[in-house]
Amino acid sequence: MALPMPQGLRVTVSDMPANAVDARGHLVFDVSSADLFFYGPALYDPARKSITRISVRFAGSVWSPIWTAEGRIAALGARFAGSIWRYHPVKEH
Repeated sequence: MALPMPQGLRVTVSDMPANAVDARGHLVFDVSSADLFFYGPALYDPARKSITRISVRFAGSVWSPIWTAEGRIAALGARFAGSIWRYHPVKEH
């Protein structure tokens, strides 16, 4: 079965755990996009046959989403920080 991926989204190469599917058949998984640096979670709804990216308030990658016993989605998150340094040659006197 091919999933109807929204334009620009791609499924990542991350493994899907067993609890990535809930009792109603909803699937949570990682997606990436050419216009975003970080991974994010997405939801497949089998009744609507649609995939929706899940909006999160987190500045970093969010991956390995799962369904909890309470029916909520939990995922791992990692913030990435970096610096750009510019070096200038030192003139010898």
